[in-house]
Amino acid sequence: RRRTWQASDAVEIGQRMWSSLPAKVRATILDPAGETTRRVAVLRGGTGMDDVPWEWLNAGPETTIAAMDRIRFVRLVPTLRAVPPLTVVPPVRVLVAITDAVGGPLFQPRIEIGVVAAGLERPVYDLRVVEESRLDALLEALAWSPHIVQYVGHGGISGSTGNLLLHDSHDGTRWVPAMEFARLLPASVRLVCLSTCVSTENYEIGGLVRVAHCPPEFPLPTTIVNQYAVTDLAASA
Repeated sequence: RRRTWQASDAVEIGQRMWSSLPAKVRATILDPAGETTRRVAVLRGGTGMDDVPWEWLNAGPETTIAAMDRIRFVRLVPTLRAVPPLTVVPPVRVLVAITDAVGGPLFQPRIEIGVVAAGLERPVYDLRVVEESRLDALLEALAWSPHIVQYVGHGGISGSTGNLLLHDSHDGTRWVPAMEFARLLPASVRLVCLSTCVSTENYEIGGLVRVAHCPPEFPLPTTIVNQYAVTDLAASA
């Protein structure tokens, strides 16, 4: 059963998480001395701790750690292979897949495309959009060998596996697990962006996070993912 989180839940949980950290760690995070920006890195370990919302850490309702200008939360996902050299020659090919397999009445593709495309202008970027949310349409578009693939749509969780929600050839729902998605991507793809919808509520946004945490035996390229609902402005940024 899915639960609707309230702002008060985030504050309470964040305070409990903060108090559970050793005093030395808390002092190090809040220490103003040294580097201007301090990064708090969460290393993915393949356990349930990966799903803990560490970004909610707070030392009280008025002291939200992640909202401080000098604090940055990052998540480190170990890989088995070295990072390939950045040899992409402009224009950078960007493939945007807009999907609404859930069929929500409020989903508005024009708004979703406008949010993503706002900063992707020629001659630096070459943008293509796939609005047909069928798996075969996505496969055909991937033959273009894009450098960046941006998925805008719903996520889903099956067991402990994250899924992207597409259509099959008959407009039924086609759940694409992380391991299958990793196999579909051509070698040209250097960056994957998994974006939640801004024009309607995501079916299960945690599914996008699970996809990003694909097991190392099915490695994804560098991946950026929305963990929570975002506004149009935040999604565009």
